[in-house]
Amino acid sequence: MPPKLYHPQPTHAIPVSNMRVNTRYEPTAGFSGTSVPSVQAANPSAYLPNSATAQMGFQLGKNAVNAGQEYVEQNFGKWLSTTRLHHYFTVTNSYVVAKLLLIIFPWRRRSWARKLRRSEINGSAEGYCPPAEDLNSPDMYIPLMAFTTHILLLCALAGLQDDFQPELFGLRASKACAVVLVEFLATRLGCYLLNISSQSQVLDLLAFSGYKFVGLILTSLSKLFEMPWVTRFVFLYMYLATAFFLLRSLKYAVLPESTMAINATITSHQRSRRIYFLFFIAASQILFMYVLS
Repeated sequence: MPPKLYHPQPTHAIPVSNMRVNTRYEPTAGFSGTSVPSVQAANPSAYLPNSATAQMGFQLGKNAVNAGQEYVEQNFGKWLSTTRLHHYFTVTNSYVVAKLLLIIFPWRRRSWARKLRRSEINGSAEGYCPPAEDLNSPDMYIPLMAFTTHILLLCALAGLQDDFQPELFGLRASKACAVVLVEFLATRLGCYLLNISSQSQVLDLLAFSGYKFVGLILTSLSKLFEMPWVTRFVFLYMYLATAFFLLRSLKYAVLPESTMAINATITSHQRSRRIYFLFFIAASQILFMYVLS
């Protein structure tokens, strides 16, 4: 039988207060033992000297922005609205190819009248068909792409001749924009003096003023043959083609005969003056194309 084991007994009393365990958790920051400060939601008005003054300033700024947007919409919205711009960029691949061929070979075209979009309810005219549905409708896609290609092509030709500089992009683009702007303003002035007005006239004139860059691209490409007579021939042909194209395309705006025209009824004297103005626009293309080439 094994002997009994006797455990030692403490000879002094253990204080109960030292055995108390603090079950409350206190967050600490790292190993420093300091408490993490509580984060309160930021109040923007607390940083302002006077919340009433700030609210008044915000309201005045909001009213100024709304007034500016309303002014732009009233004065420029009818020309630069999203709906109108979308109309000029509604194109297809087949339209682009057919339009380029029409600009280069306008002599083969028989009908130059624009198609009207009719209402499905009463059949009344609501406007012109978009370019994708009417080859005679002006667009912004071809003029914009031709403008960009013309600038890049001139810079590329300058590089082939070891005459390229980075500033050439800006100079060529500024020159082309200035020529288009002068032509547009001159045409608008003539339309104003002759009391010519039609729907979407501003965007139409901008579109037609950009079609000349198609002929300028072909003229620049002809310089690769390094034969001056070829370049002169291409330039002369493209001038005649562009002039004839504008002569027939702008007829609906200068000599309105459809129900979409605002002032369709004109006298014989006004008609003759507008015909002269139309020929002036076509003849002036040789000057603009020569400056840009």
